Amino acid sequence: MTSKIARIVLFFSILLLLTFLSCSEDPSSPKEEKPKDAVTVGVNGGTLESGDCKIVIPSGALDKDYEISISDVESDGAFGENTVSDLYEIVGLPNEINKPLKIIFKYTGELSEEKFIAIGSEYYNEVYNSTSTIYNLHEAIDSSGFIISHIPLDNSGILWKNTNSNKLLVDNSKMFINILNQYKTYKTEHFKISYPIIQTQKMQELANNLEAVYDIMVNDLEYLIYKNLEIPVVIRYQKETANYSISFQGYSLEDNYKIEYSFNISRDDVNLNNFEKIKTNFFNAFFDLEINVRYDNIKNKQWNQNDYHWIRFAFYSWAEKYLTTNTYSYNFANNNFAPFNGVQYGASSDNAIYMNHGYGMASLIEYLEKNTSFGKNGFRNTYKNISTEIDPLTSMFKNVDGLFVEWFSDYYKKLINNEIYELPKNNFINSVNSIWNINNANDTLKIFNAQDPKVDTYLDLSAKLFKIKLNYKPVDETYKMRLSVKGPVDQFGLYFHVFGIQNNELTFIESVAGIYYYEIPNLRNSYDEFLVCVVNSNGSSPYTDESDIDLKIQIGNNFNGGGSEPNLDYNYCEYMLFVNRFYKREDGSTFEQETIISHSVKGEMIGNRFIAKQEISAFADTLELTLNETGDTINSLNWKSWYRTESPSSTHITEIETFNVPIFNSGEKIFRVSGIQTCASIGHYSFYQDFQGNETIMESFSCNENSYLEIQLSKRE
Repeated sequence: MTSKIARIVLFFSILLLLTFLSCSEDPSSPKEEKPKDAVTVGVNGGTLESGDCKIVIPSGALDKDYEISISDVESDGAFGENTVSDLYEIVGLPNEINKPLKIIFKYTGELSEEKFIAIGSEYYNEVYNSTSTIYNLHEAIDSSGFIISHIPLDNSGILWKNTNSNKLLVDNSKMFINILNQYKTYKTEHFKISYPIIQTQKMQELANNLEAVYDIMVNDLEYLIYKNLEIPVVIRYQKETANYSISFQGYSLEDNYKIEYSFNISRDDVNLNNFEKIKTNFFNAFFDLEINVRYDNIKNKQWNQNDYHWIRFAFYSWAEKYLTTNTYSYNFANNNFAPFNGVQYGASSDNAIYMNHGYGMASLIEYLEKNTSFGKNGFRNTYKNISTEIDPLTSMFKNVDGLFVEWFSDYYKKLINNEIYELPKNNFINSVNSIWNINNANDTLKIFNAQDPKVDTYLDLSAKLFKIKLNYKPVDETYKMRLSVKGPVDQFGLYFHVFGIQNNELTFIESVAGIYYYEIPNLRNSYDEFLVCVVNSNGSSPYTDESDIDLKIQIGNNFNGGGSEPNLDYNYCEYMLFVNRFYKREDGSTFEQETIISHSVKGEMIGNRFIAKQEISAFADTLELTLNETGDTINSLNWKSWYRTESPSSTHITEIETFNVPIFNSGEKIFRVSGIQTCASIGHYSFYQDFQGNETIMESFSCNENSYLEIQLSKRE
């Protein structure tokens, strides 16, 4: 019995401070009202009695005088016909007590073999904005017409009560008790289920479902910190307004978590085989248990506490796939546009907003689990690493390898393209508010920006959807559509995804980085509609800044104002680089050399990108070059060249990445930087050579007044 009492409630230390503050004699603290029909009980103990119920407080249990009352109250219907006593309410007991309190009930008639006294406490759940009484059952003995049990306490002298800073009691000192009849206990490896005898045939199936959830939490997701504990489950009659709930207390001493809990299940759900509902609520409750213990131990948080809550609901919504036959939850389906409101939109004081936003962000968790290093246990790692300074969202992102700007944009592409969840094919088509209708030949330009009331600003880490409807198609087959984005944020953090729409279904066309533009040729024979998703991957914690990003759409065969369109019909690129290089041989010797490297490659223009990939004999090259919209600056160039022969054995690999090279000779399409500015335009430059087993590596390079980088684009037959 001692071990049971010690195990039942070890976790009220969070309440100790709250209790101290509420009981302080500080004149600024409100005075507690004396309970109705209260009796003064002090250090010498005493007896409280009402009807058939008696509470015996032994000498030394209390440290001073308290006003305590006991009275019978209207039944709350929690246990229906299985209750063989009135429901009694105890008010005024302190939380700290030195000895267990004895409960004595007088009864007539016969009781079942196993006897229990139900002890419940009332709490307010701030997340769901609801109040419920949660019960735990305590074993009792029969002694000549009396049922005897105890209100237990832990070994620090704390009464069993539902007390936690995130699930707040309506009254910390109020408890409800009554006697149960025809109840039995069914034990499994991890559960102790108290149930009405009439439901005996259902217990094996219920136990199997609960154990299945436990297995998912511990073995699949690897995040349940409360392993190898006996989890009490109480099956009860339940009013429609009551919630599935766990009462718990928790504290951390060098990550040594301890709890007291009681999981209450509706008898009707068991009878109706609503096991998916039971599994989902049990999963949510125990995940709630873990994260609240962690949350309570983070002091002086430097972030909005609701950042914590919306991620919780995202996880709930995502995890339902493990607990039900559905591939995604009903709550996600009703909120699947949440990612287009900004990832951190849930950081709100409105419960409904952060709940619904979190449900809708389940698709982000699904993407991370399937496509990145986040994995199944990513949420355990997320909550484990949250600290005073590290907010939940930042902690979550730290569990993902790779460039954020790439995977975050890819998330939106896969979401819209039904590669994360298989949503209705027109899901993201029919709800777009930002639409450009092209009705005649005069509709040639549209810019969506924050001045458009249907667009507004972009929050950090967010995306927006735009629809283009070709109600009129140009007769001229040379007419095309150019798409580009621009904003005050870093262009390298912007992406846009282009989809074609035909027969109310989407077809993915292209994903484009914000430093490029994209052209759709021959609008006459194109799709009837297009969907464009603009993604803003820029931002820093707390991810709530705003910026204006423009989506520019142009129709025509001339996109250079009143003049002619830049001639981008290139198929040949040649460049020369002259810098001072510092080499190191395999034997440790070094040398430097000023040489000109020149190279040329054949390729093609796609919009404002020159792309080449060729292999000629022992040579192989890949090149991607990007021009700005007016064609007078090379925004970026990435080139990699290989040379390999077997006789004699030789390998050469050169990689160059350059940025912002302006036009030097517009007539010959020569772009050039020179002098020390050459090195400023080179983001990366490396060289490796292995000649007959002797390696040489370029360790560094430098620029002087003689250095230059020159790139020429041309059209060759």
